[in-house]
Amino acid sequence: MNRIIRLSLSCLFFFFVATTSAGERDWAKFIGKYDVANEAKELPADSPEEFWKTAIRYNYRFGKFRKDIKKGRGAEKEALHRLAELPKLYPGFDMAILQDWQPYCDSLLNVMGITEVTPECRLYVMNTPLPDVYTMLTDNGFAICLTEGLLDMKGMNDRTVIGFVAHEFVHGVYKQHLQKFYQEAKKKRKDRLLEGMLFVGTVAAVTAVELTTPSPAHNGDTYYYEDNSEVTIINNPPAPMKYNFLFTEDQVLEVDLVAYRFMENLGCRNDYLDGLKILSPVYTERYAGSDIQPSITTRINFIEYLKQHPGLGLD
Repeated sequence: MNRIIRLSLSCLFFFFVATTSAGERDWAKFIGKYDVANEAKELPADSPEEFWKTAIRYNYRFGKFRKDIKKGRGAEKEALHRLAELPKLYPGFDMAILQDWQPYCDSLLNVMGITEVTPECRLYVMNTPLPDVYTMLTDNGFAICLTEGLLDMKGMNDRTVIGFVAHEFVHGVYKQHLQKFYQEAKKKRKDRLLEGMLFVGTVAAVTAVELTTPSPAHNGDTYYYEDNSEVTIINNPPAPMKYNFLFTEDQVLEVDLVAYRFMENLGCRNDYLDGLKILSPVYTERYAGSDIQPSITTRINFIEYLKQHPGLGLD
């Protein structure tokens, strides 16, 4: 009996080790693919403007995407069309923007080095008690929106706010709305090509059989925009949530990674993790049951892993 117990315990131990190692290898692989370049991580401390310039300049994956999107072929055109159809924020006419906060917002972008890197990016505080932070497209670029409800949350300070703004800035400056649409357009064309090949092969083999393979279902754009019947609506979210864009899990974690590296350069990496923990109760409830967004717990665990493995980087 004792031998059986010892054997069972040994099996459980090796299973635990193997599972943990596999998880760590997955995170390491992700970091090896999406991390910022060493040129950005090796900058002198507190170099926000240079960090952004360097991170963008040496992001070869983003550079390839920008070259591809300029080709203007079928998938590129479809992605650009879907981007143009997204709702936009018009700051000059939006009554929800709190003007009293604008000096604070403008100074924060200056401190973060964003004003010099991307002058068209703006930061606003929105008049709503719902805690949230999100990126909106504008006529000439994009804007980052904080809500009063977010700023009023317990534990919030300037450093955690900077972490939230950094996160949303990466979404915007890496053009992740367009990147998502582009990947979806390419996948749709690939699926159609495979369906066509399957059709030809089937007709050649069995001419009497009619192939009726359906196209993948189109889930619509991922803004919570209630006036568009093609858009997925989750629980009829109130403003400003109806304008939130659902990025992919890889996109969200990539942004967490880059924003965390930025906070490392500022010497306040722990504040990024604190910000995620502040949002944890809100986001756990908001995205319960969602298989699109990574859970807030996954994001926290990922940043904890980054802290514990400072030597990881691009492959």
